[in-house]
Parts: sequence; C-alpha cells; structure tokens
Amino acid sequence: MQAQLEKRACRGELSSPDELTSDAYLRKWLEAREWDVPLAFSCIVSHAGWRAHIMPHGYIDEAWIQGPLSDGNVFLQGCDSLGRALAVIQVSKHFARTSHMHSMRLFTCYVMNAMMALCDAAVNPGRRLISIFDMSHCAMANIDVACLTMILRLLGHHYVEQLDCMVFFNPPLVVWGLWHSMKGLLPDATRAKIKFVGPGDTHELQEVVPQQVLPKQYGGSAELLLVQEAVRQFKLPPYPHLPDVAGTAGGEVPHEIADMPDAAAEIGEGSSSGHAKTGQQQQ
Repeated sequence: MQAQLEKRACRGELSSPDELTSDAYLRKWLEAREWDVPLAFSCIVSHAGWRAHIMPHGYIDEAWIQGPLSDGNVFLQGCDSLGRALAVIQVSKHFARTSHMHSMRLFTCYVMNAMMALCDAAVNPGRRLISIFDMSHCAMANIDVACLTMILRLLGHHYVEQLDCMVFFNPPLVVWGLWHSMKGLLPDATRAKIKFVGPGDTHELQEVVPQQVLPKQYGGSAELLLVQEAVRQFKLPPYPHLPDVAGTAGGEVPHEIADMPDAAAEIGEGSSSGHAKTGQQQQ
C-alpha cells in the first residue's frame, strides 16, 4: 500500500513521497474526518485511487482542458504574507450553458495542483489557499450552481482542508440573498472561511496580500497573471510537460478518464457513506 501511495506523490499535492507520512498531511485528513482514524485512512487510500485514475501521469494535461483555459478567467498571482497561494476567478467570463462539467472538474484539479505547488511550505506547511471570486458585472448566466457544487465537493473529498479563505468580491444582490438563506446551514468552520468584500472595502485583502501580488483591482499593484502563464513562469505542475506557449496543446481526454462516472470522479470508488457525509460537511 505504501508503494502505491508513493507512486502517486507528485508536485502539487506533495513535494516528495516522504510527505505522505508527515504530520501536516496526516493531520489535515484527520481534521477533515473529525479524528476518525479508520475513516481518514480509508479516505486517503480512496483519494490515491482517484488521483491515479484522473491523473495517470501525475498531472492534468493542458490538452484536456483547452475550453476552460481559453475562457481566460482564472489567474494565479503568487503568495500572501501567510504563504497561501492566491487565485482570482473572474466569474463574469464563465457561462454555465457552455461549460462541460468534466472538463471543468479537470480544470479545477489543474488549478488546485498549481496553487498547492506555489505555496510557501516554510510558513504554510499545510498548503492552505486563498481564492477571490470576482463577481463584478455578473449576470444570472454567469452564476453556475452546478459548477460551484462540483468545486465544493472536490474540496470536501480530495483537496481537504486546503481552502483557507474564499472571498466573494462585489457580489450582486442575488448572491447576498442566497448567502443569507443558506449560511445558517453551514458549519461554523466553513462559514468562517467565506467572506464578502465590496469594491470600497479591500483593506482586509491589502493587510495580508503584498502589494506586488495583489492585483490593482483590489488595491494592489500587480497585473493579473493567467493561471497557464503562471504555471510556466513559476514552473508549477504540469511543468515541464507543457508546450512552450500556453494554449497550443491539442488532444482529447482519454476515454478511461472521460467516461469516469461523476460519483467516482468526485469521491472515489469504494467510499463509505460516512465519507461522503463528512466530506460534504468539511468544505
């Protein structure tokens, strides 16, 4: 079993096979599963099988996610003062009617792997992350509940305890209404990670994100950096398995990955009902 797990260790989730038995890696699974040791062990094994299936070479091939990459709505800026990688998602450039859930799932994994590799492990050994969902100029066509649900499930089942802060910037009134109707259903720990920030109230971001990392739109001095360009600039996974120029890759998702059932893609085959229930609670 150890050999199987070590084979799947790669940059992004792990820097080396030794991290599989590190306190930080084991602790995040135990925390996510409420310190149920047998359940945490089962989830780690299930996660390894899921990762082996969806990333057979240890990374997501850009050829499989050309659609989401071409949208140009996800940016990877660098790290904040806490060593957390910062991603910015411009929701107004996403259209639910044209998105394909499987390619969006693979794209989410691509972004998460890059973010985790970018984290400063010296000050952030748990590789916690921060994301800004910029909802400026959003219309109903841009609000993709199914996609957001998929992302939350991936966070709950495979990228456990990774998201440290999710900021909704300049949300429209409809999002405020949805939030007020559902926030009481969320665990306190999850609710504390979600913040709403208006255009004139960016001081909290400016306090933790260096000026040279925070984009100008939020009070910093940095230009937005597309995730595929950041992967090349910072040499993040799937680097070096990339074409020289972002967006020039070609190819299709292998059938064995494209045909993976949604349930297996999200929580891994053989997961217990307890795993599924806990994963939904621990976003």
